[in-house]
Amino acid sequence: MTDRKQLLNTVLSALDEPLKRNGFEGAKGVNVQEDGDAIFAEFSGESATLRLEQSGVKLILTATEEDASRELLVTLLDPETAEKADAQSAARECAEALRERYGKKKGTQGKKGSKTVSAAQAKAGITAFDPNTLANRLSVLLPELRPAYQENIDRNDEFFSEEFFKKQGGAKPILAAIRTRDNQKIKRIFNLLNDIYENGTSEVQSVIAVTIFGQLNNDEEALSYLLDYMCDDMQSPVIQINRFLATSKGKRALKLMDNPPKYKPPKKKKSFLSDLMAQSAAQGPQAPMPF
Repeated sequence: MTDRKQLLNTVLSALDEPLKRNGFEGAKGVNVQEDGDAIFAEFSGESATLRLEQSGVKLILTATEEDASRELLVTLLDPETAEKADAQSAARECAEALRERYGKKKGTQGKKGSKTVSAAQAKAGITAFDPNTLANRLSVLLPELRPAYQENIDRNDEFFSEEFFKKQGGAKPILAAIRTRDNQKIKRIFNLLNDIYENGTSEVQSVIAVTIFGQLNNDEEALSYLLDYMCDDMQSPVIQINRFLATSKGKRALKLMDNPPKYKPPKKKKSFLSDLMAQSAAQGPQAPMPF
């Protein structure tokens, strides 16, 4: 078991620069306080006061703006199993939440794919999580995905989810964690996936269920193992999709998705009049009809 204050201090140490960069006082010298079963630290800023709280198995980042409070991030951080790398990963998620809410985005302004949906917007029902937000938050949780994510947006000027999760290997770290049965890593991944699935668009739900978990190739052992991690809404679609993709019809559908036929523009239909004129032109000049 990791000492809770030590764990939170590790998060705070990694958050010092992101806090300053987004208009808040740094984390150095800030006292960790106790509130019942929770421990927390608070930071004042130009437009809000932040509270970073470790409670139970969760790390919660809350902002108070003009007497109204909103959760910017809820992520998994279990003192029973967490290590330094888990605390640093949680800090990266907090830093991204701060950037989305308070940061000045440079270099990607005007690009469609650079706009992500914040947790506060999704929870308030203002808008729903989309595939770009899923990839962005995964690239924070799994830093090895960040270069591919940024390259996808830079090259396309918007985010292409199928390309990222298949051709660029966006699903690989998730599938690798499943194969190695890295319990702590899988918990962190599904804490994110479940939140986005439950508060996401039908498009991002399809990305999770089909594009990512469709790559399990109907591995019944893996699917059974993941049921303890998946939210209830995700379980049935993932199982049914894997069963379908294992059939001959499903395999044909996958092959068609990976190698779509070349686009052929429809032939322009000729009218009766245009046919008649074409035939007339082919016969050459005709003698005028007598009247």
